[in-house]
Amino acid sequence: MEENEEQIIVPEMHLTAPENIDLTEFMSLMNEHQISESVAQKLLDAHLSEFNKFEQELERQADKNRQDTETALKKEWGTDFDTRLKNADACLKRLSGDDYDYFINQYGNDAFFIRFLDKLSSSLSEGSLETTEGMNKISPAEELSKILSDPNDVFWAGAKNYRNNFKWCEEHNQPFVTEQERLDRVKYVQELIGES
Repeated sequence: MEENEEQIIVPEMHLTAPENIDLTEFMSLMNEHQISESVAQKLLDAHLSEFNKFEQELERQADKNRQDTETALKKEWGTDFDTRLKNADACLKRLSGDDYDYFINQYGNDAFFIRFLDKLSSSLSEGSLETTEGMNKISPAEELSKILSDPNDVFWAGAKNYRNNFKWCEEHNQPFVTEQERLDRVKYVQELIGES
């Protein structure tokens, strides 16, 4: 500090704000420009008010997106909506692990992402994904029994169901099964037989 400069002593400010807000930089800026405590409080209140309006608008938009997505998927999936949504959620939980919250926050209202997870859950191994937390994985013998007793399983595409027929799948809102998917399922069943 040069000799000609006066040292300005600014009293400590006592501002009111939510506990989770760090005011260090704000108070430093107010002190640097010699803003009084009452003016600083008014500026802070105005800023927080605008920030709250912005947060409320973001929440409103997120609610609208969630409602639009739910409406679209209910229309598309009909009575299967709850089951397919649970399957998509279970698939995400299983694949994302500790990153589940990140994906839900980023893509949880995205109909395309939910459809993708629903298709993925069907492709991975129909019926084998957990639909709720805490369920134990079933044994190979139980999985085999479940597949063989379910006429809608990929294994039976073209034999006990029409899921290998694209037009039928579209009309009945069912996922289409390619020949490769059916062959992969047959191979999986053969592996289960070997493990049983």
